[in-house]
Amino acid sequence: MTTTARIAGATAAVLIGLSACGSETAGTIARQEDAADSAASSASEAAASASEDAEDAEESSSPSPSDPAPTSDPAEAGSGTAAFGDTYEWEDGLAVTISPARPYTPGEYALVPEPPPAAYVAFDVTITNGTTANFEPTIFLTSLQSGGREQDEVYDGEVGGSPDTTLLPGRDVTFTVAYGVADPADLVLEVQPGFDYESALFATP
Repeated sequence: MTTTARIAGATAAVLIGLSACGSETAGTIARQEDAADSAASSASEAAASASEDAEDAEESSSPSPSDPAPTSDPAEAGSGTAAFGDTYEWEDGLAVTISPARPYTPGEYALVPEPPPAAYVAFDVTITNGTTANFEPTIFLTSLQSGGREQDEVYDGEVGGSPDTTLLPGRDVTFTVAYGVADPADLVLEVQPGFDYESALFATP
């Protein structure tokens, strides 16, 4: 093999390695109500579909019978968007569940936003390691938007930040994060387990 051929081969290998490192792990959403309502939902959707097909046949400008019915469910509102209470699972088996927001009162020595926000809310975050490797939760990040503005996290003893202990395969861990918010009814929480993962969004309706 000539020197030129060896150099060309080595260069191709490096480019392939760099391309693989830049990829992010994608995921899917498992809605909280899916397990309990699967059978009832199927029957309801079948009846609704039949009714819509009859109406669509009379209106030439309406969507074809094969088109799915529109939905305002936040879990289907956009790519990677889930409702609070749902579980988002990445392709490698790592999953996160965010509880619905609840009112929160910071302690006397809590680090809180200034000026004081309209309200404080807290979320329970559960990470489930369904992968075959250890997961380091210290790099798990969250951020919150409310009322059209970015909001600040509250640090109050054990509330705030993410766990330090390595999460072994098959185990889960739950911790609490809190934020000052402009509008408790308008919340978008973004989570990212690490730099190799796509972020996921949880939103109010």
